[in-house]
Amino acid sequence: MHVTRLKFDVSQFITWKMFYYPRLCRKEGMKHINLINNVLDFHKGGHLEEFTLSFPFHKHFKRVIDKCLNFVVSKKKVEIFQLDLSLSKNEHRRYTFPFKLISSFRLNVSPFVSLKVLAFNNVDVDDRVVNFFIFNCPLLEKLSIHESRLLTCVEIVGPSCFNLKDLELCHWIGLDFIKIHNVNLVSFKYIGWKSNLLLENVTSVLTIDFKMSRALICELVHTFTTYFTLLTTLSLEFCHMGTNHCFLDHTLPKINNLKVLVLKVVGVTDESLLGITPLIEASPYLQKLHIELEWYEMTISKNRIIRKRCLHQHLKEVNYSGYLGGFVDMVLAIYLIENSVMLETFIIDPFKYDAQEARGRDRRHYKEKFPNESSLCSFRGCWVDD
Repeated sequence: MHVTRLKFDVSQFITWKMFYYPRLCRKEGMKHINLINNVLDFHKGGHLEEFTLSFPFHKHFKRVIDKCLNFVVSKKKVEIFQLDLSLSKNEHRRYTFPFKLISSFRLNVSPFVSLKVLAFNNVDVDDRVVNFFIFNCPLLEKLSIHESRLLTCVEIVGPSCFNLKDLELCHWIGLDFIKIHNVNLVSFKYIGWKSNLLLENVTSVLTIDFKMSRALICELVHTFTTYFTLLTTLSLEFCHMGTNHCFLDHTLPKINNLKVLVLKVVGVTDESLLGITPLIEASPYLQKLHIELEWYEMTISKNRIIRKRCLHQHLKEVNYSGYLGGFVDMVLAIYLIENSVMLETFIIDPFKYDAQEARGRDRRHYKEKFPNESSLCSFRGCWVDD
């Protein structure tokens, strides 16, 4: 009755059929509503270290979600508040966070004055709701908002967000702009349109996870080197943007502090993947490289593509997942092997739907590089089974 952490998470009970079919989703959700209601009714504590609700959304669940929110605002102090309604696929019905629930609170009486973590996923929150939490939560350290349809503009400006270290802004529809100015961010994740992002004095950022639509690699690197000068870890996802071989000779500014690079490539065909090598070459102190591929098509091309020799003096670990064993796989892998003079570990994880065939192509392609298993082991390469 006085427990300080309440976490209602039904994700382990949601199958893919429930995710896509509202009737099945409602049936499963109803099994858990009584438990949630009982816990809320009997709880007597005034302080919550954490309140998390991970639940599918259906029109019949609105009442219990409203009850959860009323329960949270009735407490004197809340430190972690997370509302995740992404466990069902229904584009037409979404839960809208009621601004009137918090509109009467002021800083000195708000239950969120001690809030450190705030996360909304698949919840429609408007500008007023977001601004309330930004300006009335002086201890806020992490803010995460995924897939809100009501936001038009967001300004995260110091010193009101002085303690904010971790920021995630993803998949917003209808957003005019995002302004981030004079905050001490350490980690920043952004998925959206490049033109919507206005940055100033965010040099404290060390870790970035980006997916920016309609952006070229050269434009992204310019953004990183201009605004994130201390960047050490970069995760970049792109789909058909800037990976074409016409960018092979493009000179990119150096990302001198980058140590870890994760590249998630979606929807490429043969000959296009070498377009990422300038980004690798722009990171002279890179130590770990993870390439994650989701292929749409593999052609049978025999065109010879030659990259200039560029030695990577610090690269020690490469993890290549989604490997199909096609021409572009071979060219990129051999490029990395031949140019990474300090390489210790090279992990190839075949594409999960074609693992056996891809593994056979692996061995044929690298027979000259690794003529026997002993040389493979000395290189510490790992052929990973799915």
